[in-house]
Amino acid sequence: MLFLFSFGQDAFAQRQRRKNPVSSNNTVEEASGLAKHENNKQEPHANSPVYKDYKEPDSTSLFKRTNDSYELYKSYDLIKEANQGNPRAQHELAVRYLLGQGFPCDTLKSLYWTKKAADLGLPEARYNLGIFLNNGWGIEWNPFKAYEQFKIAAESKMPDAQYVLGLMYLDNLVVPRDYRKAFLNIRDAAKKGYKLAIDILQEIVKNPVEFGLDSAEIRSVKLEERKPVSVSAVNPALGVNYMDFRPDSLSKTDDITLLKEVLREGSDELKFALGKVVVRDTSLVADISIIKTIQEAAENGSPEAQTLLGRCYEKGIGLKKDLLQAAVQYIRAVRLDSRRAPKLLLVLLSRPEFYKQLNAMINAKRAGAYFIYAGLVALHYNSQVTEPEALRMLEAASEVKYVPAIIEMGLCYYTGNMTRQDKNKAITIWKQAAELGSSEARVRIAIANVQEHFIYQDSTESIKVLREAAEAGSLLAEMALAYCYETGTGIQQDRLNALHLYKVCTQRGSQGAYRALKRLYDGIRPDKKEFVVFDNDK
Repeated sequence: MLFLFSFGQDAFAQRQRRKNPVSSNNTVEEASGLAKHENNKQEPHANSPVYKDYKEPDSTSLFKRTNDSYELYKSYDLIKEANQGNPRAQHELAVRYLLGQGFPCDTLKSLYWTKKAADLGLPEARYNLGIFLNNGWGIEWNPFKAYEQFKIAAESKMPDAQYVLGLMYLDNLVVPRDYRKAFLNIRDAAKKGYKLAIDILQEIVKNPVEFGLDSAEIRSVKLEERKPVSVSAVNPALGVNYMDFRPDSLSKTDDITLLKEVLREGSDELKFALGKVVVRDTSLVADISIIKTIQEAAENGSPEAQTLLGRCYEKGIGLKKDLLQAAVQYIRAVRLDSRRAPKLLLVLLSRPEFYKQLNAMINAKRAGAYFIYAGLVALHYNSQVTEPEALRMLEAASEVKYVPAIIEMGLCYYTGNMTRQDKNKAITIWKQAAELGSSEARVRIAIANVQEHFIYQDSTESIKVLREAAEAGSLLAEMALAYCYETGTGIQQDRLNALHLYKVCTQRGSQGAYRALKRLYDGIRPDKKEFVVFDNDK
């Protein structure tokens, strides 16, 4: 999948670009904030989002420059060489037009000279043309033509292109998924020291059979694991994400993975606060101020924060150990398509003491226990009580103003799960939760308004609610905004912005966003056998 980097996007889209750091070696260092940061001798550590003084790089650093960058050429000489058909001069001229180095910024001229150099076979130019095509930057969005450019560049052994091509063999959007081809391309890029490829290999090695790895290959990959790892094993600036919808392979003690995911998707405030987290032996040590920040992010609709908060309750990290509160957070995260929460919830349910504590709280008529039982029934994780009984539990918890239960009950009526469908009643229920301060309830009302055209608020107010919630990390809001951009509902239609947001949500684990992406890709899919993709992710 390719991230969006077109000029003229609104502030929300710009914030989305900023929140996902570009981390790519062998790129245009002059435009890279990362390079500037790393060159600062005063810095006590590497530039990483796990530190509160993290500095985000410029998105234009994803473009590849040739080794001989014609730095000594004057503008006139460079143009002369380019016009005479020198592909490296053409490519350098394209990069300078893109970055405004010696020439006014001009995306179309940059694209023109990139095409010229690509037509003459320069691998870096083919790679950059793929970036243009994959992002719809100055040219019609076409990930299939982008794939063809990346493939040619990868055949020239360019590590950037090998990495991108490897991910394209994984996402099952442009070409059919092929684990073996993915591994070979990513491994080859990693052997050349390409940092992002090294990171991805750590994920691949967890599934050696699926990727067709033999014992020698596994050993070689494990050697790469000893190198430093970035917070995110993807480069969303390239727009190609590692989307893993297989059963979660998270180990029982791998709290660091949860932390990394919160850092990747969290707001600036959350990243700043989590920069103070202490890591010891793959476990977290957090003070109360950090926990409060995580709680706020969870309430704002971040499934990553909800999952991490559940983990903190389960293990007693910065909070009193509480298995029932852990279950509450995991259930909420599952509702928001968390990739990690389903397994963590199932593991929690398997603990002998869990149901003993839950039943004790049910006998004490605690609202949280009612919500857990009803939530497990709604998610089909438990059949010990009937659906009508589960609904009555939600009603009982709602009567004492337990907000998660109010939201869940509204969802039951909105979807027709466990009761007859009544969307108007669902809105009335969510309004109660919104009056109690629930951000998620406000988001769900806004979504209902833009998708169902209810009259509870005008579309302008709904879009405002969704933007604010998305800024705070709400996956639901990001998905809804993607729908609005795709359909032009309450906002100017913008397919590229829709693509961008669907990709962000897919990376966060949303199957709904992935299906939306597949629909958009299918809409322009060429009639070639190479691009026939089957729905094998179900």
